[in-house]
Amino acid sequence: MSDLLPVLSSSGMRAADAYAIDDLGLGGFTLMETAGRAVADVISDVFHDATDVLILCGKGNNGGDGLVAARYLADRGFRVRVATTARRAAYEGETADHLGILRRAFPDLDIEFGGAEQAEIRSTDIVVDSLLGTGISSDVREPIAGIIRRVNESTPAGVVAVDVPSGIDSDTGRVLGCAVRADVTVTMAAHKVGLLLGEGPDHTGQVFVADIGIPGMILDARTGDGGARLSRRGWVCARLPRRERSDHKYSTGPTLVVAGSTGFPGAAVLSARAAARIGSGYVVACCPADIRDHLVDKLTEIPVAAWPGPDEADPVGAVDALIEDLGNRWDKARSMLIGPGLGRTGRSGRLVMELLDRFEGTAVIDADALYLLRDQREWVLEHGAGRWILTPHMGEFQRLLERDEGIHDRIDAIRTLAEGWNATVLLKGMPSITAAPREAPIINSTGNPAAGTAGTGDVLAGIVAGLAAQGLPPAEAAAVGVHLAGEVADRFVEDRDERTMIAGDVVDLLPEALADLCRERGA
Repeated sequence: MSDLLPVLSSSGMRAADAYAIDDLGLGGFTLMETAGRAVADVISDVFHDATDVLILCGKGNNGGDGLVAARYLADRGFRVRVATTARRAAYEGETADHLGILRRAFPDLDIEFGGAEQAEIRSTDIVVDSLLGTGISSDVREPIAGIIRRVNESTPAGVVAVDVPSGIDSDTGRVLGCAVRADVTVTMAAHKVGLLLGEGPDHTGQVFVADIGIPGMILDARTGDGGARLSRRGWVCARLPRRERSDHKYSTGPTLVVAGSTGFPGAAVLSARAAARIGSGYVVACCPADIRDHLVDKLTEIPVAAWPGPDEADPVGAVDALIEDLGNRWDKARSMLIGPGLGRTGRSGRLVMELLDRFEGTAVIDADALYLLRDQREWVLEHGAGRWILTPHMGEFQRLLERDEGIHDRIDAIRTLAEGWNATVLLKGMPSITAAPREAPIINSTGNPAAGTAGTGDVLAGIVAGLAAQGLPPAEAAAVGVHLAGEVADRFVEDRDERTMIAGDVVDLLPEALADLCRERGA
């Protein structure tokens, strides 16, 4: 997992800082110097036409980063003003040291101690937010709340946040009363959880991760402390199954797709086509007998098996009939998707449990199957053996956790669900998150609002099941699958309006997205 990018909580970042200072001997002064220079570098690179910079500084380390940035920007010819939230005597430690260096290097530089509340904002090109950083967990109080409101109401060419936009909870992405809306965020050493989740992405703008000298292995080791990892193309490329000369339909499948009902026959079509498109060499759509002819008509390349209607067999008898229809394909099946469009009757619930009880491969449990199993945690623990993948959206996620209130800390919540049900969990959303028991969750780095349309969840479930049939472990199948689906959505909006995307577009564009990734890895 080391080629995934680390995403740290505030406590994880503090631990990484402490290790760098106490064990590596980098020193807080050096870390602050490197961080502030990185902020200045980004401003110089991104805002080519800017000349005037106002730096709003708190009295902590975040403010110290801003003071270092002020020195570098002044040295590069920017007209820099600094306005602080505290008087001169309040500055201590490395922050005070860097303040002293700034005043000696540029004695004429305008520093308004305690003047941030009244600082003129509208006349400047760039506002740098180095007010609070990662350390807050309660609502922002006055006068800083008023300063944040004034920044948001102003119209500079750019607002640059240092580490985390002030007012964003760096562990959850919650807005703590009010928060700076930045155009650019320069975050130190690693992504922070709150920049990627909750309301964080609405406030960060473009995010730059500054290398401040802390080794990657140290950062990665701290992901277990409330942190996560971020997917990226290289990691996905390395896990895409390769086709060997000896491969055949039974070595890349079968994938069984148990889905559909008279009300939702399209769910089975979308899921089965997605599993085939992702590379499962043999996909079988399994459905109620009353929609079999419809699926046969729609799925010309995919065989269809059926179980009898409710008047002909009880759930056990229906499963017996389905397995008989499948023949040796049941024994050879490597993965099974169950749930899309299946219905929520009591008979459907018994059928789901009977199929899962008998199936020995990886199972992807989606949509209606999740609803039907919502009160069956002990049964899942007894039968799943860690082989199952749950794919809830947020409403289903809350039901499985038995929580009615909103979930602010998604990292903690998904860890709780994965470990409590001993299953891989793929929480669908923007962004999606994958978690396996006792592993750092993986936050997906791809996707956009175009995917928020009916049927894309069925497609995603089919992709994940198809990858599992090709041998990917459950957590990798889920994380790779959702990354690929997001890549397709990103490709779609490059030359199309995001409002026009439908679920079938994801299936149709998968071959192009896979071809690009395979070329990237040199396959």
